[in-house]
Amino acid sequence: MTRFIFIFVVSFFIVSCQPKDLATEFKADKDESYARISHLTTQKELQVMQEDLKNVGITFDYSKSTFFEDGKLKTLQLIVILDDGTGGKTSADLMSLQYHYYGFEYNRTKQSKFKTGSLN
Repeated sequence: MTRFIFIFVVSFFIVSCQPKDLATEFKADKDESYARISHLTTQKELQVMQEDLKNVGITFDYSKSTFFEDGKLKTLQLIVILDDGTGGKTSADLMSLQYHYYGFEYNRTKQSKFKTGSLN
C-alpha cells in the first residue's frame, strides 16, 4: 500500500510540472485591447501585435525580449503605453511563461481600465 501511495504522489508531481498549453490570445481595438503571451508565443506574433496596436494608438515594445532559434519566446520584457500616456511594463522568464499568461489588458469602459503583468 505504501508503495502505491508513493508511486501515485510521484506520478501526480511529474504530471503537474508539465508546461501548460497556453495559446497566444490577442485583440487590438480602440475600446478593448489585450495581449496574453506565453512560452508558445513567437517573435512573428509579437511583431503583428506591435503593428496592430500601433494602429489603435498603443505602443507595444518587446525589443528587449529574447527568443529561441525556432522563434518562440524565451524571456519577456514588455512595455505598453496607451494613447493617453499611461502604461506599464512587465517581464517574465521561461518558467513563469510556461504556467501563466503575461501581457496586458485594456478596456476603456471599465473602472480599472488597464492591467499589466501576470494574467489568469
